[in-house]
Amino acid sequence: ECPPGTVKSRLSVARNKIKEGVLEYEKESKDKLYSFVGIPFLTSLLAAEASGMDIPDIWEGLVISLEQLKKDNIDVERKNNFDKKREGAKTVGEEQNIAVQDSSSEVKGDSKMSNKIKLRFAVMSDLHYSAEHLHVRDRFKSAINTIYGYCEGEEYKALDAIYVVGDFTDIGLKSEMEMLKEDCDKYIKEGTNLVLTLANHELHYVDDYTESMRNFKEIFKMDFDQHIVMKGYHFISLSTTIFDGPWHDSFDEPKREFLKNALAKAREEGGNKPIFVFQHPGISNTISGGYYGNMELFTALKPYPQVIDFSGHSHFAVNNPGEIDQNYFTSVGTGGLLNLHAREDCAQMLLVEVWEDDTVCIKGLDVISGKFFEDIILREVYDRSKFKYTKQRAMKSTKPYFEKNTKIKTEISGDRITLTFPAAKIDTERVFKYDVCFVDKNKTVISRFDAASDFPKFYQSDTVTISGELPENAVGVKIYAMGFWGNCSESIETQI
Repeated sequence: ECPPGTVKSRLSVARNKIKEGVLEYEKESKDKLYSFVGIPFLTSLLAAEASGMDIPDIWEGLVISLEQLKKDNIDVERKNNFDKKREGAKTVGEEQNIAVQDSSSEVKGDSKMSNKIKLRFAVMSDLHYSAEHLHVRDRFKSAINTIYGYCEGEEYKALDAIYVVGDFTDIGLKSEMEMLKEDCDKYIKEGTNLVLTLANHELHYVDDYTESMRNFKEIFKMDFDQHIVMKGYHFISLSTTIFDGPWHDSFDEPKREFLKNALAKAREEGGNKPIFVFQHPGISNTISGGYYGNMELFTALKPYPQVIDFSGHSHFAVNNPGEIDQNYFTSVGTGGLLNLHAREDCAQMLLVEVWEDDTVCIKGLDVISGKFFEDIILREVYDRSKFKYTKQRAMKSTKPYFEKNTKIKTEISGDRITLTFPAAKIDTERVFKYDVCFVDKNKTVISRFDAASDFPKFYQSDTVTISGELPENAVGVKIYAMGFWGNCSESIETQI
């Protein structure tokens, strides 16, 4: 169940994004939007883009949201739209001369090559320590032990740091902080530097957020914002504030100035070396989970392509390809130990290694199985022309598919229906979700819902079971498998 505060936070984020977008559009187009104008509005936007007009970044997130809303209200024709989107993406890629490569081609092969590891650190977020979530303590223990076990088997055995980027408590209680401190003292070894940042679950659920800040200082004895240099690499971390009011993970002017100065110093001292930045909310219009973040740090980060920015907050899985994005800089999502993609049975985090040639290797860890997903390799991050993890990866994604003669088994109990069928397959990445469409006697879709796949798990099931409400007048069901980029399979179907 989603906490009320999280619901309020995300509703507030959505309202603000729509408001900002509408105001920006009115400013650029000189048109006033007194109601939602739908297609004419999108037509104007696309026409402006086609003519080379500089569209503000805020619109990308808004357009994606509108496209998602539209997609959620159509049925079988969506698979045809995917082909059109691929053609459109190809044109954009050619115009911008952007290198296009899917993630699978980058991660296959020997990640170590001839490089030796120079630095290693772990990143996690959204632990939500509390008396109600005691199983998270076991996950934290398992995660730390898995990381150290991996390190012991490597030539470079050190774990130099662990970064926890916010929401490490559930409601900011002193007892929750003490619980985490106890586990950190128990499982984190000497020589590993621990850095935590404060976020909405530390500051927004208590009557007096300044008390939470005092408790943090007392218990963990660390600054809210830090700029640390480890082995010649700069690490910059920021806690959020309530500068923009309750339920906003915001950054006031002093924090933005802190980041600006730290980045300048990092480039002055480190040149083209990667700069690692950590904060709880993602940057909007970057990674998928950035939709729940904001743009408050974007201006400071934009001039630095060598930045690798780590964020949490969304609880999105690290093996969702949308959780790494390269545009002006590199953005990476960090998963979570609780309610990952709204699943109670999943937990993920990251392990990051820096090689002697400044190549960065990111390993996503499935905490439950103790297994790593495929490596993400980032080379020459200071050079935007070398960025591979752009949104143009949609061009390389293939459609999911069901094996020939796949059958759906149905079980009906009252107004509920359970559907069981073999999992779809895909040649790149994983299947993201399944769209279930119920049809009437005229083969018209009368109801539909989405069901997430088990993609966040390292070990996936060969069989999918989906339960939902059986609509009145439904005589058949069609199921589509969806990828992460809107890539859609042919349907499998059965009569009810």
